[in-house]
Amino acid sequence: AVESAHRHAELRQAGWGRCCTAATLQRTLESRVTPVPGSAQAATDRTREPNMCKQVLVYFFHRYLDFRKAEVEALARMAGWAETLKWKPACGDGDTPFWYITVPSDLAAKELAERSVLIKSIIEVWAEGDDDAWVAAQAAKYDAAARKKYFSPDCSFKIVLDGFGKAATVPETKEKIELYGAIGFRGKVKMSNPDELFWNITCYGGDIQGNDGTNGIEDCNDFIKSLNLPRWVCFGRELGSSKRKEFLRKLDLKQRPYLGPTSMDTELALLMSNQGGARRGSLVYDPFTGTGSILLAATYFGAYTWGGDMDIRVLRDGRNGKTNWTNFNTYKMQHPLALVRCDNHSPPFRPDLECIFDAIICDPPYGIRAGGRKSGGRKILSGKVEPYRIEEKYRADHIPSTAPYPLGECLADLLDLAARLLVVGGRLVYFIPSALETYSPQCIPVHPGLKLIANCEQMLTRRWGRRLITMEKCSDYDASLAPAAKEDIIQRVSGTSFADNEDTQSTIAKASRLPERSFAKHRGKKT
Repeated sequence: AVESAHRHAELRQAGWGRCCTAATLQRTLESRVTPVPGSAQAATDRTREPNMCKQVLVYFFHRYLDFRKAEVEALARMAGWAETLKWKPACGDGDTPFWYITVPSDLAAKELAERSVLIKSIIEVWAEGDDDAWVAAQAAKYDAAARKKYFSPDCSFKIVLDGFGKAATVPETKEKIELYGAIGFRGKVKMSNPDELFWNITCYGGDIQGNDGTNGIEDCNDFIKSLNLPRWVCFGRELGSSKRKEFLRKLDLKQRPYLGPTSMDTELALLMSNQGGARRGSLVYDPFTGTGSILLAATYFGAYTWGGDMDIRVLRDGRNGKTNWTNFNTYKMQHPLALVRCDNHSPPFRPDLECIFDAIICDPPYGIRAGGRKSGGRKILSGKVEPYRIEEKYRADHIPSTAPYPLGECLADLLDLAARLLVVGGRLVYFIPSALETYSPQCIPVHPGLKLIANCEQMLTRRWGRRLITMEKCSDYDASLAPAAKEDIIQRVSGTSFADNEDTQSTIAKASRLPERSFAKHRGKKT
């Protein structure tokens, strides 16, 4: 398995990009002749002049508010049009779910919506305002060529009525149907698989009264009011919609035969894969594999995966005859290139190897139930016992001795590993715990070979949270800078209130497995 990674690095240095097997090499050569539809290469081939860009409305799901922009920007970067991406709030600002962005084409908008986990729909806005009657009248006057095409008798349609903040009453719904049904449609209404889908969205903002019709969002009234959103109405044609349900259904934890106490939530694993740039042909490494949730998400998006973990029992033995391989078989997905028992503190790669992985995506250990461990044992690390080699006849059942692995040391080793083994432009994505009241940007580890791309907060309780950190390799690895960089990271993390505090880390580890429904509640109270 380690040799496969070494071979991969040698092929890279020989100019063969992401190849790691003969079959992969053949696919890579073919893809250089004919771009794969929907791939980054195909997207790059499209015309994307700045004056060709169009402004579209992105309607986000009201979840993981701090992750939205980071995910969209990562996907735009993968598709090759991040330079033209611009943001403008459509209604309110900050945590509003409605944003205007610039895209190079309708196809780019469709691909973005289908790959994103947090986008509900991307819409070509025909009219907007604060009143349905005025918006309907303006929509009826939209571009003549568009109206001729989409209002023709041969074009079936469906209009989705959606409200943010509360659900429309029956009289309001009837009024909307009459208004928008009379703007010029001549085709048939088709509720299933129409030729064109139109959206009428109403942001009720400060109009919310009482606790009725809040779409099931916990403490929705107080939270929506805290956003200070105005009443806003828009009408437009859908360019692309989310495949979120398909993602979550495919990787549903309930269908997974092998789980652990800290298995990553499917939605978060997919978000991490998007921010890391997992895509067809890329090579993704998770040094804290566990039961493989992150590897499954990266594989779903077409990446080759490579996993490591300290505990050989988790990788090899599993539970009740079920292992990581069972999970991949259950989902009928490509197996990882390798799952290796290895130590993040002493990685199994040759010291002269660099530029192997396109992304390193992981959830480093913290807490009591899944506390960090490294190889060696206390006696070996203290020098009382010399390192020794296990005889061949004992290796099959041998469980290596380990010692505590402080979070600061763990992160220092992780960033150094990423600075060395990522390709230039490759990404490191990982979670770090945080205390909401005492958080400071100075707590975030830094490295001279990595630049910070995104810092996304996930609130877990009123006191504790964790942050998804995305970093990108910006220069070649310089071994002479490693000792100072590691010392700086250890000092930064050791100065935080959660570092090496078992009670605090246990609270965060436990809260990180709670349903995400509590997120809006805590976010609202903070605001």
